[in-house]
Amino acid sequence: MKAFRLALAFSLGMFIVVITTPPSLAMDFAFKKVTFPGGSDDVKPRLVLSGEITTGDTARLRHFIADNRIRMVYSPQVVLDSPGGSISEAMKMADLFNEMLFYVFVPPPGNCVSACFLLYVSAPFHAAWAGRVGIHRPYIATSVERDLSLSEAQRQQNAGLEKTKTWLQSHNVPQDLIDKMVSLPSTSAYWLNDEDLRRIGSRAPWFEEWVLAKCPGFLEVESAFLNDPYDQEKRNAFQSAAACEAGAVSSEHTSRLVTLIKSVEGESSAATH
Repeated sequence: MKAFRLALAFSLGMFIVVITTPPSLAMDFAFKKVTFPGGSDDVKPRLVLSGEITTGDTARLRHFIADNRIRMVYSPQVVLDSPGGSISEAMKMADLFNEMLFYVFVPPPGNCVSACFLLYVSAPFHAAWAGRVGIHRPYIATSVERDLSLSEAQRQQNAGLEKTKTWLQSHNVPQDLIDKMVSLPSTSAYWLNDEDLRRIGSRAPWFEEWVLAKCPGFLEVESAFLNDPYDQEKRNAFQSAAACEAGAVSSEHTSRLVTLIKSVEGESSAATH
């Protein structure tokens, strides 16, 4: 229910998203028209990341963003639909999500599972429907582990597990969810419910405080609207508050986009010499 209210809120404020994506063996980047269930059909294309997270995807995404700079200026939003993949690559991509101030959504019928969870929690703003985000312990790819000795498999598995746990703790994931993740084998998954998503929150703490500094009283206005989204006065107040947040984010996102473009162009220029 909260996810629906968030959908309504962002359809009135900044964002409206949802999509069906075909299965893919590698992460795909594309702009597609998407909408939340129950939202307006009049929507603009949003950046959709679908498929498996593989080595090199972060570099590819940086170039994709630079190549689609005009669209990215007006849309710092990402829709995720991924079964997971490389944990180390997900951590790299998570840094990019944070850097670009992405607003991330996981709406039905898409899913965000395993390593994709890192992308979800890394974004300054994130929202999902219950039953769409799945977690289980990180693991060594079967094709690699079958050739390892038992002691080496133990060493690598434990090292990867500790690194992932520390990373999730640094991103304020509740400890009981981390423990739940560790308890589940790679062949299973725990799907986050509304209460899990509520405890994770919609905004990273640092980002929430930044928004509050830019838009005093924002959380109270947002909470009042989400609890009674059909009250016209509360709706009007939220639209004003959402416009404040959107303006602050847009300015910062554009500045960071320019920095990324210069970096990518510099790398490309260096590669040709």
